Amino acid sequence: MMFSGFATGISDTSTSNRGTLISGNYISEGSTANEVGIDLGSSAGSYGNAKTLVGNTIHYAPGTAGVCGIRLGGFVPTYDVTGNSFDPVGPWSGTGTKKICTTSTAAALGFQQTVVANGAAQIPLLSRGALALFEEPTALTESSVASHALTLPSYASLWTFAPATATMINSFAGGNLDGRVLILRVANANGSFQNSALIRLSGGQAFTGPGTISFYLSYTGGASYAYEIARSPDQKPGVDASSGCLDGGDHLPCTLYDQPNISESTSQGGSYSTIYTTKVPGWYQISCYLYGTTASSTAVRLNQYVRATQIGQSAANEYLTSSAQIGVTTGGGNSDAVLFNLAASSPIQQTTMIASGSNTGGLWSRACAVIRIK
Repeated sequence: MMFSGFATGISDTSTSNRGTLISGNYISEGSTANEVGIDLGSSAGSYGNAKTLVGNTIHYAPGTAGVCGIRLGGFVPTYDVTGNSFDPVGPWSGTGTKKICTTSTAAALGFQQTVVANGAAQIPLLSRGALALFEEPTALTESSVASHALTLPSYASLWTFAPATATMINSFAGGNLDGRVLILRVANANGSFQNSALIRLSGGQAFTGPGTISFYLSYTGGASYAYEIARSPDQKPGVDASSGCLDGGDHLPCTLYDQPNISESTSQGGSYSTIYTTKVPGWYQISCYLYGTTASSTAVRLNQYVRATQIGQSAANEYLTSSAQIGVTTGGGNSDAVLFNLAASSPIQQTTMIASGSNTGGLWSRACAVIRIK
């Protein structure tokens, strides 16, 4: 018990002290304002001498102002603060009153308990440290899934999911799911995750193995909710699973093909060549340029076409994407983006042809880009 005239219960603020262990004490701060239950100091300037504070109980009178249950100070201090209790256990009231006060001038090192929600809860904090996640040695299989709910039988963070038959998951089951980070290595294409009310996948896009996907789990209102954090690069939602966006990003629209400039003097005359083959269904925009670089001595105009067989069609139709005046002068023209609704494995082809006249010494440049927009 702290008596009148004393402001600190236990003090160890000397940063040169080594091997400090403060444990098993009961400190009553009473109703005196501005008191400190346990006051610690540590500093990197003194080689970061660690201070250990464990298993103490600190009491104060609710409403007392300026009270610190535990005060942690120093410059880049090193602390191990765990398993301490506060009385009352709920939020501490009073102007400036806190269960744990931190006055250090740089982030601490070590393992500490800290308070959240206005002191209503205490959680462990690993400050400026590293995590080594435990991997469950036994793989999850289709037998771990019932009614599309995957049960996690232990506290492990890293799992392998290797179903022998096609198994779709749209929720997680089992206890102790609140506040967990879960990393799942899906070993094969039998394992898949579908967006649902209980699993919120990025962009609402399904995930199918093989690959890795991670979730943050939250237990709210009697149900476990999973929120996707990340997935394997080749499984990013909205991106062609084979080629991906050329910039390596995860977004739509997404440029899948950027044709190098073609400089030529002879028309292909309607002969088509494939420039890109789709890997997944979607809407694909083809944008092209065509312009003269050296004028033909005779009048000539060029057109550039693209074609693809759209969903529901039996054959491809060609569409004009650009045209340009090449003869006599390298005059203007026009360019239009073409939008195709394509299935997977659909070739997109292009060609140039002479619309009118004949070319005599004319040169031109052309190229196309393929962009997936949906």
